[in-house]
Amino acid sequence: MLARESGYRAAELARLCRVTVRQLERIYQKELGCSPQEWLNHQRMVAAQMLLLESRTVKMVALRLGFKQESHFCREFKRYHEMTPSEFIDLHRRLNSYQNVAFR
Repeated sequence: MLARESGYRAAELARLCRVTVRQLERIYQKELGCSPQEWLNHQRMVAAQMLLLESRTVKMVALRLGFKQESHFCREFKRYHEMTPSEFIDLHRRLNSYQNVAFR
């Protein structure tokens, strides 16, 4: 929830947690082994998956997650997931249709 509220920005997350960015960095490194921004980027991509599976358009998901351009969102999604948002949606639709056939 804080990731979304912070707009997926580490400086804003630090402000919401009432700590400095440096304090937040130390906490994240110690507890999670990554930077706050790395964690936020991960949270953003998890949220992207969920929103795409809710039958939202790629453009709507990009805007909701704070990307100014759909193309930037698509590049980041592909870099993180090794497939485009459209490929992700198609894959899950195919998996669901196979599951539906298997359980009949």
